Amino acid sequence: MKYYVVIDTNVIVSALMEKQETSNTVKVLRMFFSGEIIPLYSSDVIEEYKEVLSRPFFKISKHKIGKFINVLKANGIMIEPMKLDVEMNDIDDVIFYEL
Repeated sequence: MKYYVVIDTNVIVSALMEKQETSNTVKVLRMFFSGEIIPLYSSDVIEEYKEVLSRPFFKISKHKIGKFINVLKANGIMIEPMKLDVEMNDIDDVIFYEL
């Protein structure tokens, strides 16, 4: 069975920085790379991923970021977000909610 998912940036950051292969975030990323889950994304989500993953604090290589974005585009589904008028604690989460 395939699952269509929206992956929050925090999950990606945590997985790429995680050292334990058994963590849930690593499992999600592994499922992403193996094609078990189909990510849904928009151009805003791509930009969010690039911006956050590139922050020097995280020390994630450009290679890892590029590989992730390339796999996302190759295996995911780009969809047009449904613009919603919602209030959220973290305004940056709206782009994910709208998917």
